[in-house]
Amino acid sequence: MNSLFVDTSFYIAIVNPSDVAHAAAVKLAGSHRGPTVTREYVLLEVANFLSRADDKSVFLELLLRLRARLS
Repeated sequence: MNSLFVDTSFYIAIVNPSDVAHAAAVKLAGSHRGPTVTREYVLLEVANFLSRADDKSVFLELLLRLRARLS
């Protein structure tokens, strides 16, 4: 089973329906069944991108989902 490295652009595309890569990210997320790998720095960049008050809940939801996958 292949691991998938998830970078900042993937996370931003997956949470942002107006991103040009959103459809591709959703398709990949739905089809990949193996483990995913990322780095703390990637999550820091995503948090920075979603740091506006209206977007903080989006980052929190993403973080909660990622933590749930570890359990």
